[in-house]
Amino acid sequence: MALDNKKPPLCVYNDVTKENLLDSQNRIKDCFEHASFISLDTEFTGLGRGSSQNVRASNIQERYAALREVVTNHAMVAFGLSVFKEIDVTKHSPNPNPLEKSYTVDNFNFTLLCQNDYTVNPRSLSFLAESGFDFNKQALSGIPYFPGDVQETSKSNKFDATMRHIFRHLLASKAPVVLHNGLLDIMFLYHGFYASLPKKLDTFLADLSDMFPLGIYDTKYIADYLTREKASFLSYLYKKYEREQLKRKQNSRKHYLTISLNGTIVENPSTKTPVQPNNLPVKPCPQFTVRACRFVVISSSFTH
Repeated sequence: MALDNKKPPLCVYNDVTKENLLDSQNRIKDCFEHASFISLDTEFTGLGRGSSQNVRASNIQERYAALREVVTNHAMVAFGLSVFKEIDVTKHSPNPNPLEKSYTVDNFNFTLLCQNDYTVNPRSLSFLAESGFDFNKQALSGIPYFPGDVQETSKSNKFDATMRHIFRHLLASKAPVVLHNGLLDIMFLYHGFYASLPKKLDTFLADLSDMFPLGIYDTKYIADYLTREKASFLSYLYKKYEREQLKRKQNSRKHYLTISLNGTIVENPSTKTPVQPNNLPVKPCPQFTVRACRFVVISSSFTH
């Protein structure tokens, strides 16, 4: 994603289902090595009703309890993962600009199929369908997983074990994590691939501190409470900071950011062949991939 006047390229992403997960797991885990930071996003089946309406309670423990109810009663249907690595432009460009800060990114979309019964909210299904989510693909090729603590049923499931192993490798990378309005995302991932969500907020926060020692950065929180933006929804921030980076590049006196999208490293589950950037099919990105590409522009802009 070069920040210039040209139309940005389609997002390149690795489409991971149960058809190619096992063969691809080592390449996915290798991606975490030397990661500068990782952005995460999830899609799930609803935000809850009834007592879970307390998700905006002023008391933080009550709010956490309500969100915990949402997570334990609903399910993830997709997990978006983008791994960013800073590159030394002096080694990769014949005419390096010392003001340029450059990253490469590998994007992954894991289609998931929870093996426990769960609640589905019609509004969330409509949102997913309007965003291009393929429910037929999920039913046929979604990666089976068992949320919560490891049980005997999940121990014997090679797909669940593989997803948990990949998540453990992500944690082992010790890379900072970037989210946007991501409390529910991180709670779903904790409950899906780590352990059952604890009942007490303090225990959950202590675990997060151990899991992500270099920090969790929420770009919506930054926009609302640190930089005090006029708006904090993702598309607004992306457009604003994309323009800012372009101005910085044209200024020739300020540091600016460039991003290169790597080709796929896993076999396409339908064609069984890697898809390279120059041979991309013309189709829209999944929503999480668009978000992931935006995260780096926003978060890097906030820190420079």
